[in-house]
Parts: sequence; structure tokens; C-alpha cells
Amino acid sequence: MMSASEFARLKTDIEANGQREDIVVWRGLLIDGRNRLRACEELDIEPQIAELMDETDPVQYALSHNLHRRHLTTAQRSIVAAKLATLQNGSNQHSKEGGSIDPPSNEKAAELLSVSTASVKRAKHVLANGSTALATAVEAGEVPVSLAERLLKTGCSVKDQTKLVTEGRKAIQDFITAKNPPKKREQEPAVESEVNAEITSEAVTENKQAIKVLLSAKNKLVVIDSALKQMSQEELTSLMLRCEELLEKAP
Repeated sequence: MMSASEFARLKTDIEANGQREDIVVWRGLLIDGRNRLRACEELDIEPQIAELMDETDPVQYALSHNLHRRHLTTAQRSIVAAKLATLQNGSNQHSKEGGSIDPPSNEKAAELLSVSTASVKRAKHVLANGSTALATAVEAGEVPVSLAERLLKTGCSVKDQTKLVTEGRKAIQDFITAKNPPKKREQEPAVESEVNAEITSEAVTENKQAIKVLLSAKNKLVVIDSALKQMSQEELTSLMLRCEELLEKAP
């Protein structure tokens, strides 16, 4: 995916120097060079078309061509995988008809690009629902695909997506945080899971060891508060007496 400014530079270059790289088709399907084709059409220039042999695997060609152009980050590989998984049939006037592509599954595309299936799904979501600017930023490695998807989940408009991309990753993160403020985590009782069974109203009033656990816990107030809320007044009185007994015997 190419931004408006990048397309403008490509179009200017083709107008001044001609089309340097062929547009690639396979059995009537456009495999590579969508932007070059568009630029030639807008400039009213006859495009240079390269037809792949029928036995060529178009998916493998697209994969190889993308991987050898540059070193790709995980986000960029996810975008390439998403594009492979969403290859669609089509035709153009410059080549023969009859082509048909069976795009790889999300899992296969993920395997080909060494990314997770979840990353491919996120990238497909961004390509399908994100603004051109957001998808371009992900493809350029400027915005992680996971961050882009989180932005989309806030319901951010296409206009705001474009604006946030120009302001940078921190602006995107701040926007997401403002829309979805982090929930306050309740403090967990500082006791081991195997001890939790001992801290019941019955066990506390009958088991001195359970009382010792309560008194030795790092977050004593949290643990004791949790246990006390489960007790009746009679059990609380019994607990106080037991605590006093232990304290008196303590060295």
C-alpha cells in the first residue's frame, strides 16, 4: 500500500524517466505493480507488462518478490501475509484470461511469513477497516499491527486515524488509553493457593496454623480483611481469643 505522497513521487518519476519495473500478471491476474499500472493509466502511458508462465505459483512469486525487496519487520511480514491470504481473482486488458488463484489460509500465510496466525488476522482487519494512512504506516513498519488494531477497536474514525498517524505512535497510544482507561486491579490476598483452603471461617477458628498464616502474610490487612468478612460475630470473638493466645505464647 502506498501513501498519496509516495504515489505522487512514483507518478512523477515514471513521467520523467519511464516505467522502470514491469507490471506482473499471471493468467490475467494482476500479481504485482498495481500502483505502477494506475500511474501509467493516469499519465496515458502504455504500461510494460510481464506475463508469468502458467506453471508459476503466483502466491510463491508474490511472497518471494516482497521478501527480497527489503528487510521486513514482524508487522510488515504480517501485512504481506494478510495480502497473500486475501488475494482475489481479477483480470486486465493487457493479458489473457482464465486465471484463478487459491489464496493460502491465514495459518498457511502465517507459516510462510514466520508470523502468528493472530498477527495475520490483525493485519487483515487493518487492511479491511483502517484508513490508507494507518495501513501504510503499518506496512512501512512505523506502527505495530497490534497497536493499529487496538486503535480500530476504539471506533476511531478514518479522519482521526489519519491525523493520529501523522502525530506518531505516542499519539495513537494516548488516544487508545483515553478511550479505554486501564482498570484498577484489585489487590490479591498475599497467600499461596494451597493455603487458601485453610482460610475459611471454620478453619480459622479451629486451626492455629491458619492463624499463623494470616499473621505472617506480607499483606496482612488484605488477607485478614478477606477472611474476616466471611465470619460471624461469634467466629470473630473466637478468633480474637485464639490470636491473643498465640501472641501470649510467642517468644
